[in-house]
Amino acid sequence: MVGRGKANEAPKFTAPIKSINADEGQSASLQADVSGKPQPDIKWYKDGEELTPSRDYDMTFKLGRAVLKITKVKAKHVGTYKCEASNESGKAECTAQLQTKGSSQSPQFTQKLESQVTSEGKSVRFEVTVSGAPPPTVTWSHNGDILENSVDIQIKQEGDKHSLFIPEVFDDDAGKYIVKAESSTGMATCEATLVVNRRPSPTTTRTAVTQATPPAEEQAPPPPPQEEIQKTEESVVEASPAAPPQAAPKATPQSPPKFVKTLTDVKTKEGSPVRLECVVKGVPEPEIQWLRENIPVDPSPDFDMVYQDGKCVMNIHEIYLDDAGKFTCTATNAAGTVSTSSQLVVEAAAPAVPATPAAPAVPAAQAAPVEVAAPPPPPPPAENPKRRRS
Repeated sequence: MVGRGKANEAPKFTAPIKSINADEGQSASLQADVSGKPQPDIKWYKDGEELTPSRDYDMTFKLGRAVLKITKVKAKHVGTYKCEASNESGKAECTAQLQTKGSSQSPQFTQKLESQVTSEGKSVRFEVTVSGAPPPTVTWSHNGDILENSVDIQIKQEGDKHSLFIPEVFDDDAGKYIVKAESSTGMATCEATLVVNRRPSPTTTRTAVTQATPPAEEQAPPPPPQEEIQKTEESVVEASPAAPPQAAPKATPQSPPKFVKTLTDVKTKEGSPVRLECVVKGVPEPEIQWLRENIPVDPSPDFDMVYQDGKCVMNIHEIYLDDAGKFTCTATNAAGTVSTSSQLVVEAAAPAVPATPAAPAVPAAQAAPVEVAAPPPPPPPAENPKRRRS
């Protein structure tokens, strides 16, 4: 059996380039160690402009080490340098500053923090790139408290790139994050906000709602007792699901809710079960609320609500006439709100009609007429047992 080759591996800087102070008129080198399979291609940039081999710059890449050599440092060589490694599996980059001795530069963020939205239990990473001469000292804070490197909050520096990584986000991680870069030449700060959505409940919606009783004129009279109610289940024609929304680009972490499967109208008989179902997508995960005639519906033994993996379901285990009306499912997140509605029609079950007893036969030879007693009147109707409302 022929053995399989090793899987491809995206580039990774095991030792990124570091900022240096060089003497004018002397040579200087920036170097980085990088891994990856297949072997990555290396490119160098200064202040965003790609460099090519020339009298000023000599570039080599051997045994995983990329080197940029400046043959004779001049004032024009001062700036921000970036090393980029790429192969068919991905791309990585690192940056550093080159300054000449005696020169100085106040701290400056060339890549700033970006606000993010996430959910409890997930991970999140903040990154910045900062320049300055001498190299500034960088500190992180959360809601005014200075952060230290730990298992729960991992602070890392690779050249001029600084990052803060939270492996598992909790509700109290939400708030304002500030990164400060400070040196003898000055100080710079930038900030961002982290929004943390609570973990969704696996069985019920997360929004407290209330149930109102419809006006008396909308309620049909209850059917007579001791009569069999025919239970039928009407099929619900579901709308064809829309094409799932395309994944939002990384630069835009939020997307408003969108129903990829909407509610459909339902027509059924009193006493039957009913299931209302729709599917929603959105980033962050939307909050779900059910309403009947624009009045929020509370979860109860009569109204069972499930929201999991984007599927929103309301089960009504036994339909009553006063359950009829317009049902709405509303999805809300930080990016917007959307709703879908359906009409529930409940028909009263037709009462069974008792057969009229036949009159006794009269013999032909009997001259006198025979009196036939009328059937007793039906018993008065009883009230329909009240539904449990919690």
